[in-house]
This record gives sequence, structure tokens and C-alpha cells, in this order.
Amino acid sequence: MSITVISIIIILVILSFIAYINFDYTSKYKKTEKDLYYEALDLLIAGKLKEAYATLLALIKNDTSNVKAYLKLGQVLREIGNPERALKIHRSLLIRKDLTTYENIELLRNIALDYKYLKKINDSITQCLDILKIEKKNEWALLQLVDLYKSIDDWNSSQKYLEIYQKITGNLDSRILGLYLIKQGQIELNKQDFIMARSLFEEGLNMHNELAIAYKLIGDTYSEESEVEYQKSKEEGNEHPTEEAKELLSKALLMWIKYAQHKPMYSNNVMHLIKDSLFALDRYSELEHILKDLVERDSNNISALITLADYYSLQGENEKSINLLDSLKGKEKESILPRMVRLRLRFNISENVTDEMKDEFNNLTNEMSKVNHIHPSALQDEDSEWLSENEYFKN
Repeated sequence: MSITVISIIIILVILSFIAYINFDYTSKYKKTEKDLYYEALDLLIAGKLKEAYATLLALIKNDTSNVKAYLKLGQVLREIGNPERALKIHRSLLIRKDLTTYENIELLRNIALDYKYLKKINDSITQCLDILKIEKKNEWALLQLVDLYKSIDDWNSSQKYLEIYQKITGNLDSRILGLYLIKQGQIELNKQDFIMARSLFEEGLNMHNELAIAYKLIGDTYSEESEVEYQKSKEEGNEHPTEEAKELLSKALLMWIKYAQHKPMYSNNVMHLIKDSLFALDRYSELEHILKDLVERDSNNISALITLADYYSLQGENEKSINLLDSLKGKEKESILPRMVRLRLRFNISENVTDEMKDEFNNLTNEMSKVNHIHPSALQDEDSEWLSENEYFKN
């Protein structure tokens, strides 16, 4: 036998032996489905998403019908920043006819999240609505719809699903539901759809009758509509406000007064609007009556008291002004505004500027530089704050 043949036989024997050992080793130590699940969980807990992805791939290769592994694989891809591939994997499961109700909901839930990560909000909404077709009280889908609709400035639809969710959970909050409608009203106001905005503000107020911010905002709609009418008349060559513009501003005035009546602590938010509208309507003489009414309703309405004292001062009724300002000393010790009005009154009635008056002026200006506002009533009420904090911006 030649050396070449012997060499070939030896090589074949060695290769066969290696193949046998390898087969025996892999057979003996091949990971079971249980092992792979355990390993995947272990890696997920450790935050090793890429390694978990590899393990999940192995699970799928072992069993192509493993829906849970497919779902988890897509989820991992989404979480490591690849929602496009996650969506492909999840959508590939849609053709399966043997999914259980639970698997179907989980699949739609994951597809909704894939679309959400891809900023395809309307597609994400569609998936959530499909979940509700299967399980109409699915709390996850309802809360997702609340958030998704808010993200596209559709607070009306968001409110609808929030109300359903609150009824299911038994935690009905009419204030929040009303604020959602008011938020939608603000969006319509920005579009200058004044009628729709007012309708939503009124609906919000009907939902929760203590949402006084609705009165201010209804006033704002009338005021802006009045300005539109006035500009229209100017373009037509009429320099004076039309009767319609005046009527709209009068309606705005009534709403702002109503806000001040319901929210005396925050009436300073509308006081300048009340004064300006009265002046524009040539009805400034009514200011005293309006302010007196506000003070009679709430003797602690600091903004109304200061404005009334200021009004008397400007009218030359100095004694009335001083009496009102003196009555504020115990009510608002830290407020700079009453002291400013009092000082201005002293400058008005004094023949000479004394050193004491100069010192007081310097003290006031120094204090003003140390604070963000001069009157606590300049703060927003809690409903205004909620509306400000819940701003959504479209991408």
C-alpha cells in the first residue's frame, strides 16, 4: 500500500473521530428551550440586550412557532434603538391564524409601541383601537390613547378615552376631564375658531363648575374676536370700532369680571383686562362700581382693594385712597404694590419731595429687584398652571 493511500486513510480516521467527538459533545451539551429562556431572562435582567437578542434568535431557530420569543425579540430590538426591525418582526406575526387572544393583544400592543417609537402616532392609535375591539376595557390601550391623542393636540379624543378609563377604574375626576376640554378649547382659540373654543370652554365648565379659568378664556375669545372685527373695519376705512366689535368686547368684560368674582385671590390676572376694556368702551366710570362689588363679595380681594385705592388716587379722592391703603397694612404686609400706590399718592399731594419719600422709593425699588413679582395675585391659579404645564408640541 502506498504512502499516499495510508496518509489518506489516517486523515479520514482522524476527521471521523473529531466529527464523532463534536457530535457527541454538542448533543450532550445542547441547550434546551428551558435553558435558552433562562439565559434570555438572565441577560434581560442584567440589561445585556444585545446578548439577549442572540439568545432569543436561538429560541426561534429551535421553534419557529414560538410567538412569545418573536414578541420578545422585537421588543429587545426596539429597546436597543431599532424599532424598524422590531416592527418587521412583529408585523410578520399578523398572518398567523392560531394566535390566542392574549398573544393577539400582546402583538398589537408591541406594534403600537413600535409605531410610537417611529413617531407614527396615527398608526399607533389604530393598533390601540384594534386592541379595544378585542378587549374593550383594556386599561393599557386606553391610557396609551389618552397619551397618543394628547401628543397630536387632540385633547377632545384624549378626554373621551380618559373618561372611559376613569369609569372602569372607578376614579372619576370631573375637574381633570373638564380641563382636557378646556385645553382643546385653547387650541381652537389659537386657530381663531372662536365659536368652537367657546363651546369647549362652556362644556368644560359644565363638566366641573369650579373651573373658573373657563370664564377668563371665554372672555379672551370675545376679546380676540372683537379685535378681528375692529381690524376688519379699519381695512374698510372705518377708524372707529364697529358696534359688533364693541358688543364682543362688552361680553369679554362680563366674563373677566366673572372670573374675578370666582377667583378673588387671582383677580389680578384679569384686572388690567377689565380696566383696558372699560377704557376702550368709554365706560371707565363703571370701574368703581365693579371694584366695590368685588370687595363686597370678598373683603380680602387684595387686587380689587389696591386697584380701587389707585382709582381714588387718580380721581383726586385722596382720603378714600389712604383709608383703603391703610386697611391693607394688616392683610398684606409683604406686598410692595400697596406701598407703591401709597408713595405715589404722597408724591401727588405733597408740595416737596422729602428725604423720607426718597428713601422709601429707594427701598421699594431695591425690594422689587429681589423678587420675581410685586403682587402674589400675579400667580396663576392651579387650573391655569395645569394648562400651562400640559403643553404638547408636534414633531
